[in-house]
Amino acid sequence: MAYGIFNPNILVNGPFTDDKDLLCVFTVPLTLKSNQPAFVQDTLSLRRIAASQNTQRWELITNIAPTIGGSIMTHQTRFGHYGVFLIRTPQPAGLVCSPNGVFVTSPHPARSTVINFSTTMKPGEFIRFNGSDTKVYQIQSVSGHAAVIFPSLRKDLSVDTQVMTDQRVAMSVRYNADVTLGMIYTDGMLNDPGSVAFIEALS
Repeated sequence: MAYGIFNPNILVNGPFTDDKDLLCVFTVPLTLKSNQPAFVQDTLSLRRIAASQNTQRWELITNIAPTIGGSIMTHQTRFGHYGVFLIRTPQPAGLVCSPNGVFVTSPHPARSTVINFSTTMKPGEFIRFNGSDTKVYQIQSVSGHAAVIFPSLRKDLSVDTQVMTDQRVAMSVRYNADVTLGMIYTDGMLNDPGSVAFIEALS
């Protein structure tokens, strides 16, 4: 299974099971990190005061495999630093993720951190709930069919909501404005986008 940018004609709810749906493929090195703004201050007694709001997004820095043709260059000029598009979320290396066909078994209000699933989830895997919430969550720990997710739910979650797992987890992103979009031409044939950065687009 490869990770990369989905073709723009792929819908937000997939399916995302075919690598042929990828416009381009990510290569190593690849960095996926969590950006959760926090206020941290040391007192005169060196006690640390730390606080954070319920805001978080994923940020990805990766190389893209050189391609033949202008598809990736066309994609960059079409979306720029403002357009939203989909990528396949990289899962932790070596992790066997939960299979397809997972559902939420009870309703959960926004800000919930413990979710009831129809199967036992895998700690570390990334998931997305099918529906209006396009946020990608990570499974932190499991106890039977209940699992702690990070971050907490951004929207209410209804019973029987389908859970996207494994290669089906599509993340809505933008190109990071800190990165210059462009192309390096190798041997006059291959188009090498080099290192590219994405930030999760929160709705």
